[in-house]
Amino acid sequence: MRTSLQEVEDAASRAAQLASRIAKTETACIRIAIMCTIDPGKVGRCLAQFQQDNPTLSIELLDFTAATIQEALLNGKVDVAIIGSPVEAVPRVRTHELFQERMVMSCGLQNRLAQRESIPLKMIAEFPYIDRLRCEFRDMILSMVDKNDVNLNVVASSEREDWIKSLLAQDHGISIMPESSASSAGLKSVALRDQNLLRSVYLTIPAGREDLPPVQALIKHVKSFY
Repeated sequence: MRTSLQEVEDAASRAAQLASRIAKTETACIRIAIMCTIDPGKVGRCLAQFQQDNPTLSIELLDFTAATIQEALLNGKVDVAIIGSPVEAVPRVRTHELFQERMVMSCGLQNRLAQRESIPLKMIAEFPYIDRLRCEFRDMILSMVDKNDVNLNVVASSEREDWIKSLLAQDHGISIMPESSASSAGLKSVALRDQNLLRSVYLTIPAGREDLPPVQALIKHVKSFY
């Protein structure tokens, strides 16, 4: 019962915070947490259209990692979140799938793998590897290569996606990342022939309360956009 009552209290607190912000300003602001591994372009088009259709609403975009984004959503720091899978099942949130995409091997256009459409997983051991430290698939990827006796030659690592993409563009190595991220940076996407890594991107909302009109408008828009 304590858990159920806590959910009700948290939901009421989040609704009160959003209502207070709306009452204090002429323009209602929706705080949106976006997982740092999600390509801005693919989501940005949706949000830009949302603002054009709802000129009285504004948005605040906040950068979060996979480890912190759900906590920020549940404690009321943000109103909605855009997350990538895999994520742990959380009974206190609702999700709406926006799109799916492949996880691919990505490299610069000068890399010799750029001429390939697909490669076996074991081939990535032959190239310098750049480790994406904030990737929500990182543990899964490390487990996958270990299971297949593939030794990664890690030459660089970073929590920042922009640094990772810059190193790849300069042909400093290869990495596994979402296909939209590779495409937006002008990198080559190469499928992993013997693996089928997909990720889903979700709009996520706390459960246990009725959504206020600004959030309802956003949910309706993203459902029709994708």
